[in-house]
Amino acid sequence: MVEKAKIVVAVPHQDDEFMAAGTIAEYAQELGVPTKLVFMTNGDKGKTLFEGELREPKNAKEKRELVKRRKAEAIISLGLLGVQPKNISTWDDVPTRSLAPTRKHIDRMKQFLVKKQPTVVLGFSEAGTTLHPDHIASAFIIHQAISELLAAGLIPGFLRYLQFNLPHALTMLEKYAEIIADQTLLTTIDITQHLATKNQALHSHQSQNHIIQALTKNGVLSTPQEHFLERIAPKDISARGTNDLLVGLGQKHQGWTIYPMPISQHNYMTSHSELLRQLLEKNQATLAKTRSA
Repeated sequence: MVEKAKIVVAVPHQDDEFMAAGTIAEYAQELGVPTKLVFMTNGDKGKTLFEGELREPKNAKEKRELVKRRKAEAIISLGLLGVQPKNISTWDDVPTRSLAPTRKHIDRMKQFLVKKQPTVVLGFSEAGTTLHPDHIASAFIIHQAISELLAAGLIPGFLRYLQFNLPHALTMLEKYAEIIADQTLLTTIDITQHLATKNQALHSHQSQNHIIQALTKNGVLSTPQEHFLERIAPKDISARGTNDLLVGLGQKHQGWTIYPMPISQHNYMTSHSELLRQLLEKNQATLAKTRSA
């Protein structure tokens, strides 16, 4: 077991853990690092099969059924990756597609992180991967929450915050405004020995089978590495360009490097940068209002 390390994965939806599934298996299952998951929405929306038809739930009963099913699928998926049910949390009162970087949600994330005291936090980038508004909002919430907690000295064992990156998924990069970063800056985890487990875990989410098919088509499930862009790290040591999330563990650090999220740097974006810019500006405006409140 890696001593003194704790990992938190914070994502909006029950199936989003697939973005780091191999890495979760490597650290939680292989190395014994305590790993916690928080789903920041309840999963009450999303297309699935109802009466043989692929569609969104139409009423409250179907939404309850979907929430229950997605929670059960997530428990199975994460169990395969080495995460126990007691280490899985859900924001049950936050409907899907309603997450926003409000003061309420930022403070809620702060409370969660203070309670869990993570060494490393993993989550989506502000591009959100597929431009899902919940994914985008989650990045702003986590980045702001960690920044405020570090300033207040409330997560003393914290090491770094990293965001999912898909440099290998070319069809996704062309279709969506994913963050394009120099691969020498990415933290790259070899998940070769966990690739089969990652696929098995994702296939546990049968309510989202159409998404599994899309990911398979885009090559996401056949790549033996997972990539992360470090956004917060100790000033004296970075995991950028390494193959280890825990670089610098156990050392004393003098302050933090908090990399700004490149909202206006269009060279980081694909040709869909205008749509991304609009979504990011909307989230940034919401965040600005919470800061002045």
